[in-house]
Amino acid sequence: MNEAKRLICDFVEERLQGNLNELAHFDFAQLRLDKKYGAGRGESFDCDNTTLSKAIYLLVFEDVWNDLTFSSLENGLYRGDTINSFNTTFGKVTKTGGFAGLNRFNPDESLQQRVLRFHSLYHTIGNFMVLPNASVAGHTLNTFRGVYYQWRDYIDKFIEALHLQLIEPQNANNEQFNQLIVANEIDFEPYCHQEGFELLMNKLLLNDYIDQDGKPKHLFDLIYHWDRRLTRERYLEHANHYLDVCESIIEKRGAKMVEIIASKLY
Repeated sequence: MNEAKRLICDFVEERLQGNLNELAHFDFAQLRLDKKYGAGRGESFDCDNTTLSKAIYLLVFEDVWNDLTFSSLENGLYRGDTINSFNTTFGKVTKTGGFAGLNRFNPDESLQQRVLRFHSLYHTIGNFMVLPNASVAGHTLNTFRGVYYQWRDYIDKFIEALHLQLIEPQNANNEQFNQLIVANEIDFEPYCHQEGFELLMNKLLLNDYIDQDGKPKHLFDLIYHWDRRLTRERYLEHANHYLDVCESIIEKRGAKMVEIIASKLY
């Protein structure tokens, strides 16, 4: 914990001119070539899995999982995860400008600029969490979220499936997801009932993804930019709705994470 605190304090002084509040707005893609705060030794770069993000997880999520330490993060027992995906809706950056998915639907300048800003926002701490990382059949919770055809990396779909798996496992029919929960059983065991699920959502600061009764919200339709049946009108409607939801939650959640960090540093 002290190592994590020192690292964050160093970063705030060296990169944020001493202003901790700016941590909520910092785009972690800027750490790609940073040897101190970027990718750990022997790791490929990923914004949600940098040395700095690991330090942040230790302070913000210290009591969520069974054995969350710098060592367990660096050994891959736990791993950072990006909550709201970019590529499913907007696609990857193109060599000629813009994003492959967005470009298909001839967006106006206003939406192009909004998506460009979101490309930075989705790499900020308000869009990061940490999950247990045991694997089954070559997938972890992190990677399975991204490839499973009924989720396509939408966080509301993942939370809905997690709720069912923890509360009514007898009614859950996703065998690989079930195996992943079992593989990470020691971490999920405290949360295997409705009150436990709500506690987990609270600890991970995912409260905005559940309703007042503690049930997962349906936030997004299962839309992906490479679907050939997708019309321009439907895509643009979805893109604007996706941004409306994600921008608000990420900014609010990032500010809360900074509050927690400040309470442990000062």
